[in-house]
Amino acid sequence: MNVIPKFVGDIENYPNFFCIVIQVVDLDLMEKSPRWYFEISERQNDLDKIFQFFYGREMYWFTANGNHYDNPLLHYIVMEYSRLKKISAGQLNSELYKLGSYLIDNNYEKYKRWKYRPRSMPYISVDLFLFWTKLIRQNKHVSLKGLMVAVKFPNVQEIPI
Repeated sequence: MNVIPKFVGDIENYPNFFCIVIQVVDLDLMEKSPRWYFEISERQNDLDKIFQFFYGREMYWFTANGNHYDNPLLHYIVMEYSRLKKISAGQLNSELYKLGSYLIDNNYEKYKRWKYRPRSMPYISVDLFLFWTKLIRQNKHVSLKGLMVAVKFPNVQEIPI
């Protein structure tokens, strides 16, 4: 059986700084599980590493508000990679920050091209914010077990209490 890796991540985006922090989701390894930190700034430019991490990788990608913020930024990086690798880190930060501002302001016309996942990124997005708010609206409570079943977690069980 092919096990699809599970990653949790978050993006921070400022006019002169962009970073992605990623960790493997493995309850058996939690303290020792692999972590990645990618940065784009005048000090460090990990654009190539970001592209290599996300391009073509099959995975579960857990985020908080990823569908409306993190994922479009990642789509932009992957889809525009050949152009972005030719510009300076400062210019790249400006472009990422501008796109982030469009996302925050809900300026759909300015970001619609990067809203949906390209075929070159075969990940399954699990936006915890959307999942939880939907459950809260529908059921008035949040079920972690429901989330585990939704992402085909390998070991979902009742605790006999």
